[in-house]
Amino acid sequence: MESGVLSPQQSDPDAAQITGSIHREILLSYRLLFGQSSKSRVLLSKILIQHKRSYQRVDPFLITLCAPLFKSNFFIQRRNVDLPSNIFPVSNLDVNNDFMESETHSARDDFPTFGPHLLALQRYNLRQQPSRVRYLWRDRRNPLQWYTFWAVLWVGGITIILGLLQIFKSAAQLYFSAHPSPAPT
Repeated sequence: MESGVLSPQQSDPDAAQITGSIHREILLSYRLLFGQSSKSRVLLSKILIQHKRSYQRVDPFLITLCAPLFKSNFFIQRRNVDLPSNIFPVSNLDVNNDFMESETHSARDDFPTFGPHLLALQRYNLRQQPSRVRYLWRDRRNPLQWYTFWAVLWVGGITIILGLLQIFKSAAQLYFSAHPSPAPT
């Protein structure tokens, strides 16, 4: 205490815990946004390449954080990235204290600070409905609606094609019955 400056841990242990919690939430949100799907990893790599080309600094830990967690070669799946376990919430660690990917996250446990804001964003996102067929074609937020759309598309398409074939066959039968071919002599 000779310098007269107190670190956050010395001045208020609760402030240090809150700061650590916020840092964990930020890292987990980066992992959630850019690291859990191949499409988001491709998008992130394109953005990072653009930054490198324009000579902007890129945080190497961001690349590590958003890399695929496992690399698989045929039947062997090995850990691609060893992330420190102390930077993630306890709910995202397995029994060996290793980081574990999760498809779902708890707003209360994983994001105690940002959770209400993330829930508001999720509610807003879920209320948005596709306004065009092209958007409905790609919208996979509601799997039941997506599969129903495709089932109707397939069954309806096949039904229409079979109906058109039946109409053409009936028209041909009607034409040939009204205009019989001349008898060979």
